[in-house]
Amino acid sequence: EVRQELVGTIEHHAGWLEGLVSDLLESTRLEAGQIMLTRQPTDLRLIVERTVRAMAPLIQQRGQHLETALPEAPLAADVDRRRMEQVLTNLVANACKFTPKGGHIWVALARNNGELIVSVADDGEGIPAEHLPHLFQRFYTVPGGTARTGLGLGLYIARAMVELHGG
Repeated sequence: EVRQELVGTIEHHAGWLEGLVSDLLESTRLEAGQIMLTRQPTDLRLIVERTVRAMAPLIQQRGQHLETALPEAPLAADVDRRRMEQVLTNLVANACKFTPKGGHIWVALARNNGELIVSVADDGEGIPAEHLPHLFQRFYTVPGGTARTGLGLGLYIARAMVELHGG
């Protein structure tokens, strides 16, 4: 039983390290301009639904509540599906990380004045105003945050991918 618990801990940390290495490599490719998008017509509702479904176990494990607001009609766009899913995963994971147990996370998709808008919000403690201009910078983390932090690459990668798509 002890051995099985230790193996589980090792697997968890190996997965965490794999994610860090992947983010480091991705940020390096972004800085070097080596990311090529493979765009195809996509209903963004499907991307949101798939990402939310994949993140649901983590959100439930943390005792959080997730709500989505999706239009009934398709919202089509030419996007790199894998990259847009990566963006949304990074945003939802960040919300999950900084939302307390019992907190709420909202994911919405809408069309506004011809633009498609995907938003992720949570009722975590928030970010002090002086840190807001730096949130999407490479390796930036809010100093003294109460939740565990990473390398400061998730939001940087999300922003860069959205900008590659013209957003």
